[in-house]
Amino acid sequence: MLVIIVLLLHVVSIKGGPLNVTILSDPPKDSQFCENQEVILVCHANDVTKPAYEWFTSKSNLSDQSSSITVYAPPISLEYYCNVTDLVTERNGQASIVITGNGSPPLIHKTNYEEVLTTEEGNSVNLTAEIVSGLPLTDGPVWSRLDDSLPSKAVVIDFMVENKEYSSIGISNLSFGIDSGNYSLSVSNKCGKTTSFVFINVKDTV
Repeated sequence: MLVIIVLLLHVVSIKGGPLNVTILSDPPKDSQFCENQEVILVCHANDVTKPAYEWFTSKSNLSDQSSSITVYAPPISLEYYCNVTDLVTERNGQASIVITGNGSPPLIHKTNYEEVLTTEEGNSVNLTAEIVSGLPLTDGPVWSRLDDSLPSKAVVIDFMVENKEYSSIGISNLSFGIDSGNYSLSVSNKCGKTTSFVFINVKDTV
């Protein structure tokens, strides 16, 4: 009888409590992920002798059974789980992390012009666009003219109004045959680049 009691106590002491499991992500979880951005998830358990890993989501089991997996941030939140079992002590534990790829490239809203602007020689134009980006801009706003440089008289101004970001280009005393062309406004963030176009058609007054 004493032998049986000792063995039972020994088994309990080996199994112990649940494993302390954590999941880290690269890039870090506190950053905003772009849709379909590659994210590496690393599963870690403390005080484990011989770990076995199992990854799954609320929708399916994942085939990878290593300590780290690569996923692509979905546009709708998805929770990833890592279950760790110590094959020696039979202890196990689980952790989860929610990944959402809700970051997107910037948006450009034309506020006072369309895709084609027709005016006469000698007139002036002032085009203004609102820049909408949930992430910090990495480049721009940049105005340019396709296949040519901006006219020397062009004036570009970036400004804020009530926490909204705008960019404008003004060209005075337009010249027929010189200032006509395809103009563009480009902005970028870590999720991509957006370019908006406008064709300025300067008509001869003669």
